[in-house]
Amino acid sequence: MLDHADYKHYELIMCHDEHFEAVFAVAYEDVDALRHMIARLGQLRARSHHGRTFTAEDYRELATLWRAMEVGFECLIDDVVIDS
Repeated sequence: MLDHADYKHYELIMCHDEHFEAVFAVAYEDVDALRHMIARLGQLRARSHHGRTFTAEDYRELATLWRAMEVGFECLIDDVVIDS
């Protein structure tokens, strides 16, 4: 399902109380921190793809946040390895 979602959908799916407790709490400790990370990733993605200023600091933040998301995704599925 996440393959077809956008950042707002990630938040709605992953941070939903039942979904977070049943699935995502294993990989992400705090639902509010996850919600903030997803929102920030969405902002950075929009900035990078829609003709807005995108700085080297934005790129570093995007890379750091996305690595944190990847670590969580890898915790959810035993046989998944994300090539970086």
